[in-house]
Amino acid sequence: DFQQQRFSDLVNNDLANTIGNLLNRTASMTRRWFDGAGPPAGGAIAPDHALATASVDAGRQVDQAMEALDFRSAADAVLQLASAANGFLNERAPWKRMKEEGHRQEVGADLYAVLETCRWVALLLVPLLPDLSGRMLAQLGEPAIDGVSPGPAWKEARRWGALSEATPLPEPVPVMQRLELDSPL
Repeated sequence: DFQQQRFSDLVNNDLANTIGNLLNRTASMTRRWFDGAGPPAGGAIAPDHALATASVDAGRQVDQAMEALDFRSAADAVLQLASAANGFLNERAPWKRMKEEGHRQEVGADLYAVLETCRWVALLLVPLLPDLSGRMLAQLGEPAIDGVSPGPAWKEARRWGALSEATPLPEPVPVMQRLELDSPL
C-alpha cells in the first residue's frame, strides 16, 4: 500500500535517519572525546554561526507554518534544519580532525554547534511530535517542554547557545525506532 510505504519512509528516512542518527552519532562522539559531557562551545556560540542562522530561520518558518496550521511546512522546516546539521557534520568531519594534533577545541565547537542544532530540532518538534522532542531533549541532558500548549517557555528556550556545556550526556539510545513493516498498519 502506497500510504503505508510513505509512512514507513517518513519514519525511517526522515525521523530515524536524518534526526535520530544525527543526534546519536554526535552525542556518541561527544561522550567519547569530552569525558561523557557536552563539549565547550567556543566559537559555535556566535549568533552568526551558520547553524545558528539556520536554526533561527527554521524557528521563524515553524512559527509561521504553525500559525497557518500548515503542519507539513513546519515539519519540512525542521527536517531541513536537521539536514543542514548533518551536512555541517559531514563537511567538518570531526572523526578525522580529532585524530590530528591541536584540533580538540575546534572539534568541540563543531560538536557543540551540531548538538545545539539538535536541541533546536527537538524544540521545534514540540508542537508536532512532543514525545520525540522529549526523548531528544533527554539525550541532551535538557528538560522537556510541555507539548500540549508550548508557550513562553518554548519561545524562551529557542535562544542560540543555550545548550549547557559540560552537562553529562546519557548513553545514546535511538530516539526513534525504524519501522519494519511485515503487514499493514
